[in-house]
Amino acid sequence: SGDREDNSESNSNRPGREADGNIWRMVYTIAGYLGVNPAPLTLRELWWMSAAIELRDKMEWNRVSALMALLCNINSDPKKCKTFCPADFNPYFSKKQKHQNAIEVKDAESRRLFKEAFVGKS
Repeated sequence: SGDREDNSESNSNRPGREADGNIWRMVYTIAGYLGVNPAPLTLRELWWMSAAIELRDKMEWNRVSALMALLCNINSDPKKCKTFCPADFNPYFSKKQKHQNAIEVKDAESRRLFKEAFVGKS
């Protein structure tokens, strides 16, 4: 069926035979995600390269979530609902990461300083 496993009677009782199939499955899965030919590479080399899988996935989610936020903001009324940011759609962002750079302005003195700094009025 295309697997590298030999289903002959002599090898079917050999210990670790199932693990061999799982290793080859892992080799081809990692190579498939990376888009490389696994033949010249060892499993260790593929494993080292597999860090690129998560990096590529994060980059794709950054792009897709930006498009999703853009589409939602274009097709929604800003007076009736909130505006969306890419972090609202990206599964790699936690709720704390979305607002980690936010500065809360609660008291009157802080509001005055904020307005003075960004609007130029006091």
